[in-house]
Amino acid sequence: MAVMLGSFIVGSEGESVRYLYSWPVSAKSLVKAKYFFVVLFSLVTAFVCSIVAVVITIPSIQIALISLTEAVFITFSLPMVSLDFGIKGADFRELPPRPRMIRPLWSFIDMIACLICGIVIIIPLIPYGLQIIFQVGVPSSQIFFSLPQEYPFLGLILSGVIAFIIAYVFHKVAVNNAEQLLLRAEGPEG
Repeated sequence: MAVMLGSFIVGSEGESVRYLYSWPVSAKSLVKAKYFFVVLFSLVTAFVCSIVAVVITIPSIQIALISLTEAVFITFSLPMVSLDFGIKGADFRELPPRPRMIRPLWSFIDMIACLICGIVIIIPLIPYGLQIIFQVGVPSSQIFFSLPQEYPFLGLILSGVIAFIIAYVFHKVAVNNAEQLLLRAEGPEG
């Protein structure tokens, strides 16, 4: 949800983008407003999906909290990645039957970048997930590895740091792309 919404939100103005260009809005404010909307909508969706998943699967409290925390990390970082590519590839043309919103190549690049960033965010917890899978699927006498009891919490901290760094770096790039977008309005095409 966050990835798709983040990539489409800038181009969704369509031909009415001239209103955006005419307002005295800074690039930083534009990024902040679009990011806030995507994160808010995505957090609500993540919490609803988490509640449904807990009801259906009935995980342990620890697994439920780890999953919810990872969902929050991803929900705060991937929209910034997606927003960056959405600004860079924004397409304001309104072609029937609907506006394009983002050029197809940038949409593809966005999906690949978000997939890679999402994997990088969850990498610290993959060993813990594998341990759980081995514990459920393999008799206890044949478990291949064992992690310290505090590993999930250390993995969450590392995962949170990675998510923060990704969001921070892509925020800087998104603001620069938004500045370029707003400068186009002042050029001969605007």
